Formats: sequence, C-alpha cells, structure tokens
Amino acid sequence: MIMSRNLRVNGIFGGSIAVLATVLGISFPANALMFTTYTDRATWQAAVGGTDNFSEENFNSFTTDTLFKDTISGLDVGEFTLDGDGFVNSSNDIPRIESAPLSSPFPEINVNNSTLVHGLAGGSSSSFFTSLTFDSPITAFGAEFNNVNENAPQNTQIKADGEVVDDGTIDSIPTIDFTSSFFGFTADGSFTEVEFKGTGTSSDGFGMDNVVYGSSSSASVPFEFSPTLGLLAVGGVLGVSRVRKRLATQKITKELS
Repeated sequence: MIMSRNLRVNGIFGGSIAVLATVLGISFPANALMFTTYTDRATWQAAVGGTDNFSEENFNSFTTDTLFKDTISGLDVGEFTLDGDGFVNSSNDIPRIESAPLSSPFPEINVNNSTLVHGLAGGSSSSFFTSLTFDSPITAFGAEFNNVNENAPQNTQIKADGEVVDDGTIDSIPTIDFTSSFFGFTADGSFTEVEFKGTGTSSDGFGMDNVVYGSSSSASVPFEFSPTLGLLAVGGVLGVSRVRKRLATQKITKELS
C-alpha cells in the first residue's frame, strides 16, 4: 500500500509539472545540445543575427609570445580564459599565443600574418588539448583556422561543454591546410567551454585567430525547474482533484436519493 501511494504521488507530481509546462508554454531542454556547423563566416554571422549579437577577439593586444600550457588558472583574454596541455617542440612551448611577426618553426599555422593562438590537440594518449572558457554562457562560436586536421590519423574535434560538435554530417573540424578558413557552429542551448581535443595518436598543432562568439538568434532559453513552482503545481492539481471527487460524490448521493 505504501508503495502504491508513493507511486500515485509521484505520478501526480510528474503530471502536475507536465500540465503546468503545457499551460505556460514551457519546453524543457533536452540533455544534449543540437549543433549546426558553418564553413563560411558570413553565413555564421547571419545565423547569430548580425554584428550586434557577437564579439570578436584577434589577440593583437598581446605583443609577446604568451604561454598558456599547464597553467594553474589559465590565461585571461578578457571575456574568456585560454588553457591547455602540450609539449616542448623545437624550443617552442605550445599551446600559446604567438605574437606577430610569428617566430614559430611552423609557418603553416599562419592565419593572416598577425598574432594568433598556436593551439594543440591529440598526442599519443590524446592528452593534449586547447580550451576556451567563457565568462558568460554563449550559443555560437567560430574562428579562422589553419593547419588543422591535416595530419592523419589525427582527428581534432571541437567539444562544447564536453559534447562533440556534430551536426549529423560533420563531427570534426574539416581539414584546413596552408590556406586559412573559417569554421564555426551554433547550438540550440548555451555552453561556456569550447575545447579542441584529438582522437588520434599523433599531435595536431594549428593556428586560430579572429575568434567570434555570442548568442544565436535561434537558441532556446533553458527553463530551470523551481521546487516551489512544482509544489504549487501539485497543490493546484490536488485541489482540482478534490473538487472533482466532491462533485462526483454529490452526484452519486443525489442519484441514490
């Protein structure tokens, strides 16, 4: 009997929330984000609703090479923080910000002859990564890249809050080699971290510049469930239930009399 009562209460509670959500027109967010990817900045920009809805970082405020590999708190770049793990190669620690003119022994990472992020992903144990953690939630991200995913069998993916950016067709950054190109995405919900992570056994060093980020005009606003709201919903449904039961009892009594 106790189990039956508990099930009944749980059913009423769940039903109450569903009824309340329907009445208020609230849609609960799905567990996984849905992504749309772009290989053209103009199309991405249109998707986020124009220049008023995104910000851009070109890293030109950095006048010297600045390492953010293995840092405790990351490197603050205004509205986001860079972090990563990598190695020493040809006396160059990466990942890092490389100031113009580029001194890297890897000229293929050059995006537009200006200061950029020399990122890294992959490694023998796939432990190398480059990440950006934003101060406020965003729903759209993009950048100009060069020399990414050109080193098979390395496969560099972008993750948004741990979820692989996969639109059903593309589940990793397209190969961009020696000619810089844009890649970006929008999501139907918000996230705060973008991470470049490899799935292969080799390392993938790449250039990234002109990072754009903001809010997509098509993104939904997540609904956060409030226990108080839930209790009010339960109270309302229970109240309606009691009224219906009382009316039914009165009807039966009247028919019997």
